Amino acid sequence: MQPIKFIHMADTHLGYQQYNLPERKRDFNKAFNWVLNKSIKEEVDFILLVGDVFNTNRSDPETIAAIYQMITQFKFNSMENLNREIPIIAIEGNHDKSNYFSERSWLRFLAELKLIILLNPKYNKEEGYFDFIPYSENKKKPGMIRIKDTCVYGIPFYGAITKDYFPVIYDSLNDNSDTFNILMMHFGIKDQVKDKPGIEISEDLRLLHEKVNYLALGHFHKKYALPRNNEWIFNPGSLEVNDAKEVWRSYTRGIFLVEVKDKENPNIRHIPCDYGRSESSEEIPNRFFFQHTIDIGTSNSKSFEDTISHILDKLKILDEKGTKNYKKNDLDLPIVLLTLSGTISYSKLEVNINELKEKIMEKYAVLDVRIFSGMINSEIDGIVVDSSTEKSIDEIENEVFSLLIEQNPDYEPHKNEIIQLMLDLKSSLLEPKPNFDQLKNQIKAWWKAQISLKDGVKNED
Repeated sequence: MQPIKFIHMADTHLGYQQYNLPERKRDFNKAFNWVLNKSIKEEVDFILLVGDVFNTNRSDPETIAAIYQMITQFKFNSMENLNREIPIIAIEGNHDKSNYFSERSWLRFLAELKLIILLNPKYNKEEGYFDFIPYSENKKKPGMIRIKDTCVYGIPFYGAITKDYFPVIYDSLNDNSDTFNILMMHFGIKDQVKDKPGIEISEDLRLLHEKVNYLALGHFHKKYALPRNNEWIFNPGSLEVNDAKEVWRSYTRGIFLVEVKDKENPNIRHIPCDYGRSESSEEIPNRFFFQHTIDIGTSNSKSFEDTISHILDKLKILDEKGTKNYKKNDLDLPIVLLTLSGTISYSKLEVNINELKEKIMEKYAVLDVRIFSGMINSEIDGIVVDSSTEKSIDEIENEVFSLLIEQNPDYEPHKNEIIQLMLDLKSSLLEPKPNFDQLKNQIKAWWKAQISLKDGVKNED
């Protein structure tokens, strides 16, 4: 076969102004632009962009203008350096559109401008198959593109009913044994990320490997390659930190650089993200996150004012303001994740997190400070908070949904699928003007794809 080389990235979340910091929005752009430039240096044949390109389908004009400029410049640079354009092949993730019945998204807009190739095959409900129409500029909904001896197929995010489409996908794919076949999908594998529902590696999923050499995933922000003894399922992780949990849990994130000369033995290298490197030729530049835990119960402080002095002293490892000429766009100007623990001798009502944050930012050169105080107990209040870290909204939602589902023994075995459905519906209901007809169709499509939880028969209503 003809050798090919490509980059696989996902979950760029462009436009995410994390912690309401304009600099964070620019950080996400920097990481994305670095990968575009890297693809030119590596002379790749194409780039896979596997969903959640945008952080929201309601992206602001600044974000749209930035990605338009980056990709336009990238196309110009690739022509200048390689005398050819490097195609960006994309699918839609859950953040890119409000729901999977919607026809419009910013990715579709970029495809209409010929900046990317968006794969979104039409699903024929009557016949029960995906129409993987080969890409051409006059095709509205292509499902695949052939580059040299490689076929790239793509399917957008389908949420809770994704696993039910595996047999349909298998039947819809061509049996191209003479090509290297890539399938792009946006979902997470169960147990790869704590507290997040995922899809099991079922027999239906395993069967896809008969027709798919490389399953390119996005959705979970952590790198993994499965199964370990015969890797063909790949998830590169996000390009930047989207949640403090990703720092605490030491997620490896980045991109896959894949070179295929022999389809049975592709050379797959993961390029990770590098915290605090404004300029790096080998790893993806990311904002530096400084995490630190302080047991304030050991300070013997009699007031929170005394505790603040103790904390400032413990943070001496940080650079003091004025010692270095940092700019806010410098990636080594850190965001501090500070966890406070221990038992204090005064009331928890004295603990003023905002005051502590102000004092730290006055003294030290930092971009922002996030303080987590759920592990503080008080001798006089008698209040004990049993929490290792403060929970994110996603984790709280998952716990609430789990408790609701577990109340009914008939539903409990299908908990992960139902949680994903509830998350999909919640996302749609948060739209400024929810389309309730589409929501009804979404629920009906999910239900028809399931075996009746109580009777064990297909529901045809």
